[in-house]
Amino acid sequence: MSKRGIMSKREMKDIMDDLKETKEKPPKDEKESPKEENKK
Repeated sequence: MSKRGIMSKREMKDIMDDLKETKEKPPKDEKESPKEENKK
């Protein structure tokens, strides 16, 4: 996120996609994909 706290459209889309994925995936998948965390 930018220093000013203003999100670009792309950042907003990434966050929405993350939220969608989190809801659709079972929680156990989080620890099984560490490379997803490294992208951020």
